[in-house]
Amino acid sequence: MNVTFAENGFGHFTENAYPGGARVRFPRGGPLFPFPFTVLSARQRRVRRRYFPHSAVYQTDRPPRAAEKIYVVDEHIDELKGDFLMKTNKLLITILAVCMLIPSVIAVVSYSTSDGRKISAKAASTLRVSDINGKEFSFEKTGDAEKDKIITIFRDMLDNSEKVSALPDALSGVPFYKVVFTADKIDTVYQFWFSKDDTDTYYTMSDGTTYRVNKSFVEPFLSTDIAQSLYVNSVVPVMTLSGEYSVPPVSAGSEASSWMYKNQSGLFVSAVMSDGEKQSSYDVEGGLAMSFDREPDKFTVTVVGADGTELFSDLYTNIASANIPEGASVSVSASAVWYEDESRDYYGTLNYEFSAVVSAPAEFYPGVTSLAQGSFVSVTAINVKNADKISLSSKPDIGYTPVWFKDGDYVRTLVPFSADLAVGKYELTFTYAGASKTVMIELTDGGYRPREYTVDDAVMQKAYSDEALKTYRDELSKLVSETADTRLWDGYFLANPASGAPISAGFGHMFNLTNKSVSFRHEGVDYKCVEGTAISACNAGKVVFAGEFDYTGRIVVIDHGYGLKTWYCHLSSSTVNVGDEVKRGDKVGTAGSTGFTNQSGVHVSMTVFDRTVLPYSTWEDNTDFTNAGIALGIPMYEKK
Repeated sequence: MNVTFAENGFGHFTENAYPGGARVRFPRGGPLFPFPFTVLSARQRRVRRRYFPHSAVYQTDRPPRAAEKIYVVDEHIDELKGDFLMKTNKLLITILAVCMLIPSVIAVVSYSTSDGRKISAKAASTLRVSDINGKEFSFEKTGDAEKDKIITIFRDMLDNSEKVSALPDALSGVPFYKVVFTADKIDTVYQFWFSKDDTDTYYTMSDGTTYRVNKSFVEPFLSTDIAQSLYVNSVVPVMTLSGEYSVPPVSAGSEASSWMYKNQSGLFVSAVMSDGEKQSSYDVEGGLAMSFDREPDKFTVTVVGADGTELFSDLYTNIASANIPEGASVSVSASAVWYEDESRDYYGTLNYEFSAVVSAPAEFYPGVTSLAQGSFVSVTAINVKNADKISLSSKPDIGYTPVWFKDGDYVRTLVPFSADLAVGKYELTFTYAGASKTVMIELTDGGYRPREYTVDDAVMQKAYSDEALKTYRDELSKLVSETADTRLWDGYFLANPASGAPISAGFGHMFNLTNKSVSFRHEGVDYKCVEGTAISACNAGKVVFAGEFDYTGRIVVIDHGYGLKTWYCHLSSSTVNVGDEVKRGDKVGTAGSTGFTNQSGVHVSMTVFDRTVLPYSTWEDNTDFTNAGIALGIPMYEKK
């Protein structure tokens, strides 16, 4: 019988009659026997004896020929086959089990070694870096020394570092580089704190372990483009158009921009500039207003109309003289230069090319230009599409941020000047869409004087306690924050809403309480009259509060729109409810002596949002503000 091992090595037998016995053919280098059938080594002989104890092994001192056989006597063929198959099956099962475990073992080994800073860096195929500004860089390992330079630099820093107890306190909260090595799909994350001077460089791993890097291995990194964010002067200046759009400089072609900064070696290197998002055209309000976060030494602008006509070509400082029609579509070329100077760590030229549709610049007009301390002024703006983008700065600072309201083609606001502000000239500079206009306001003496004020002790204890004042102020903050966004008042305000009663105390005077060491500014006008006297609304509006506080007594509050309100305090009764709409002269209540007061009558105050203001200029008998094109009461600009 002829027994032949097939090349698949899984013990397949073919049996043929053979005179004189059986023979077994071993395929040379077959999978079950990874050694060639040469002169048998001691190990080979042990294997043969284990699997073929009854075989007669033919051995030579030379490599076997293909025809050489191993003979086995006939009576041992069945034993040989059974014994071999059994042992072969055990071997195959063992091999298969091992093979099934190999992927898991590899995964476990890969995972367990991924936290090893040196092993993962060397094995990494990908490096990702995010600088302190969030700009991302990615590198794939290529095997080319020059292309793999960044990977090598970071690997060297990891390999040449020493473990320290903790990150220095000075680096807490300081921006860092995020560095991610990827090996076998496993990420190892590091946080690097770099310094461009002699300060040490540190990095931490995900488990918080901290290392200090050998300085000599940091220097190569500091000369790369990735280190650019470490240098403050490497940041390319930003040009803003119309106070809204950041226009990117030209970064390619013959007009490409250039920005140079000095690195740690004292050499000027070129900053890498991103292309940014450039619009095909900008909708520009306020004229061609352009500004930089770092002012250039020279800034020139050329404006060309849609028909190719040059509308302007000069220094930007003269742009106001440009004859650009409202709504015109123009092409703009601009060049900003920062000269090289020994005192600077930067220089460069940034060029810009863009198109724009230009609308007229915003204009701002005050209702009056002179007013007493504690008064307020209306300001009207034209050519404004989005009033939320108007800003105000003042010199000296008046400490107020105006709220604007749409009024047809205008936007309007009321600006209060505290009675505590000093007499003098105030510059109000309004800025919109990059264009600014300054309005001058003359603040005159309000004539406020100190006065003695006496209130009954029982009234003091109830109406002027800390609790009474807090309750009132808490409610006050809610009332002043809300207002109608339309103008509800019409013309002048009543000078005397108390049926002609005399004024006993005017606005703004400093009251000194005779029975308590307290001084306060009188925030309204007191009218002295008998209890029950009818009290009228000073102007049209909507009732937003009708109730009572220990401090004010019974009170009615009317909203006139634009943040303007009138307050009627110390009433004996109110005749209106919240939500009622009233006209000038409508009865809102009756005079009384409730709350913190020493007489029968009514206290009337006026506020612009949370600021109490002098009401005198709004009264009907005040002629100082009558003007062609300006409304009586609260003067407001109207286009003629």
